Amino acid sequence: MSGILDRLPLGAIPFPVPDQHLPADYQPLVIARQYQPREVPFHWRNHQRPSAWVVQLTLAGMGIFADDRTGRQIPLPPGTAFIVPFPSPTQYWRAEGSDWDFLWLLAKGPGIAAHATALDAAHGPVWDLDPRAPGRRLLHALHEHARSTRADPLIAAELLHRLVHSLWRQHQQPSRCPPALARALAAAEERLDDPTLGVTDLAAAAGISPAHFARQFRAHRGFSPYAWIIDRRLERAMELITTTRVPLSAVARQVGMPSYPHFCQRFRRRFGLSPSSLGRA
Repeated sequence: MSGILDRLPLGAIPFPVPDQHLPADYQPLVIARQYQPREVPFHWRNHQRPSAWVVQLTLAGMGIFADDRTGRQIPLPPGTAFIVPFPSPTQYWRAEGSDWDFLWLLAKGPGIAAHATALDAAHGPVWDLDPRAPGRRLLHALHEHARSTRADPLIAAELLHRLVHSLWRQHQQPSRCPPALARALAAAEERLDDPTLGVTDLAAAAGISPAHFARQFRAHRGFSPYAWIIDRRLERAMELITTTRVPLSAVARQVGMPSYPHFCQRFRRRFGLSPSSLGRA
């Protein structure tokens, strides 16, 4: 591994305990980078944990998050995080056939409890934190601060406060999606199984020229419409693979990628493992 992972040592790092006179509405307790190799069984249930909140971000490999209230299982590829209370009717584990490298943060306090509860009700527990997301950068900043010899509980609390509020802003962002772009995305979701779906089709649904649509899409999302189509197809494929017994070649066709070798190549590039290495439902 390279880049940011080289600067994140394995193991748990406790945050300094605030003085009893200091406010503790947002109090990070411990942060850690944890690596679970595929050969080692790993499965955590959160039903009887001590009272706190956890934020967990996948750095590499694959995990699975399950909400026992709904029975839904959600893949956790790199860049995906979940935020849930302890205790709660949830659980998570390493995906079969994959390593799992993740960063987790445990916190408490009435501030994070109120905001995290509201976030869960409004958005759900699972978040997509791409490399540009402020929440992802703040998690790394919290890790660096905990490692510092001058770690301060007030600075840590401030970083945690900023993390929660960055998630609020991320949750509200979709509502500001331009109407033309929203129409295009909704139309594309209905046609992901169509291998001919392209930027021209999205632009037609938006009612603007392909060149203007591509500029508007990149300005709003930060990447090209074609990259979004591929990413959504792969995300849908991951959901089908982990929740159904549809044959893998049929999964590729159902997400608009009829060439199975090309699908496998794209899938491995996106998630870091092959479709066949995942356990089937």
